[in-house]
Amino acid sequence: MNEPVRIDRVWMALKRNVAQQPDRAALIYQGLPITFAELDRGSDHLACGLLDLGFSKGDRLGILGLNQPEWLLAYLAAAKIGAILVGLSVRYRESEIDYIVNHAKVRAIIAPAVANDMDYVAYFAGMSNRLPTVQRYFFTGSPDLPRGSALKYCLLPRWTRRGLSEPGKHCLG
Repeated sequence: MNEPVRIDRVWMALKRNVAQQPDRAALIYQGLPITFAELDRGSDHLACGLLDLGFSKGDRLGILGLNQPEWLLAYLAAAKIGAILVGLSVRYRESEIDYIVNHAKVRAIIAPAVANDMDYVAYFAGMSNRLPTVQRYFFTGSPDLPRGSALKYCLLPRWTRRGLSEPGKHCLG
């Protein structure tokens, strides 16, 4: 019988798999295999970006997302820096988002720029005054986000056929 592997942190499981099988697919999204090494590099990139912006252990990051690789990337990045993820559903109404985000004292929200005909950039711009603890928004999706917005936001890397895109310095505000 195989001996169970003892791992006390989720990012440690990722590191173990990177060491043992870096080029093996960790997941397949829309026919695109994403390797353990790519997932590790992408989550390291996001974790470093969060640290550079002043996020640290215990900070709460709201994540509103669909079943996409970017959700896992954000989850692993938060785990690597000790941040706490607060799940937000795409089905929540403004009053529910308002309550959860304020009650949990969420410092940042990670969301798709657009999903199912819903423009989350405009959505959060319209309610940002009701979310005083949120200091920054992170969006996946179109790089054509409005520059006139009062929102402080960053673009997250996206998975493409060529692998993880590098967003560079795409933080505004």
